[in-house]
Amino acid sequence: MKKQIKITITALLLQCLVACGGDNSSEPSQQTNNAPILSVEFTEAVVSETFSSAISIFDADGDALTLSIENQPQWLILDGENQRLSGTPQAGDEGLFSDIILTVSDGTDSTELLFEITVLPGEMATNQPPTVDLVVTSMLVGQYYQFTPQIYDADGDKLTLTLANAPSWLLIDSEQNFLYGTAQPSDEGIYKDIRLMVSDGTDSTELLFEIAVLPIENTTNQPPTIELVVTSMLAGQYYQFIPQIYDADGDKLTLNLANAPSWLLIDSEQSLIYGTAQDIDEGIFENISLTVSDGENTAQVNFDIEVIAPVPLPAMISCE
Repeated sequence: MKKQIKITITALLLQCLVACGGDNSSEPSQQTNNAPILSVEFTEAVVSETFSSAISIFDADGDALTLSIENQPQWLILDGENQRLSGTPQAGDEGLFSDIILTVSDGTDSTELLFEITVLPGEMATNQPPTVDLVVTSMLVGQYYQFTPQIYDADGDKLTLTLANAPSWLLIDSEQNFLYGTAQPSDEGIYKDIRLMVSDGTDSTELLFEIAVLPIENTTNQPPTIELVVTSMLAGQYYQFIPQIYDADGDKLTLNLANAPSWLLIDSEQSLIYGTAQDIDEGIFENISLTVSDGENTAQVNFDIEVIAPVPLPAMISCE
């Protein structure tokens, strides 16, 4: 719950004039410095809202002026460049802050403003709970969905979302304030009493909703295809083979390698096979199996690789 705080100020202006130089009748042209003056206009402040008060300063000689403050409460800040006092008192700051000293100086003379601030408790402000609304009824299996709830707080408080009693495939992005997910064929059915909660740090609001996961009717999954052209490689040299894989449904594909020699490896992330055969690996490696899957159907290609010894370079003949 928010609490308002009012501020009343009693200001006593004290001028401290510091003389520079003495009376010298032999120098009638010497000019006396005029001390600067200042005044402050205070208003009311509300807890958790910014209190701001302008400072008026003037110097008859046109000197550059600087401001300083002493013995002020922790929440009261001086902005000398913009000639302003500001801050936000909180609950617990109630009471009298006396003997605060605000000083303006022209480099020669200075003027002090001695004042006190009384922080009084005010009326209690009622926090307005946030609201949340979400329109979602159904989704199709295998398709990515993103749902953005409508959230609002009349007090302008920062809001956070949490999700409870949701299926594992339904997730929440609390930073961006949306729900997202992709249900699979095994997830078909109705999910009831999913709880979406929004909080402003003081009050919260809960929304119950349900989602029906529906099958995609009359849609047959298309199996992926795979093609790889590789016949031979030289021993001692690194080779990389990239198979041509494709899925008409746009499904994510994974590769698997079987019955392969130990030096032939697979990078499933990059969808390629690679390796370096040694001289002792010379020969033909038959019926190596490379399989691609879309999670439902698979396709396979069998291939052979012949490891060939490199042709030796002719001996160098030295002519002397």
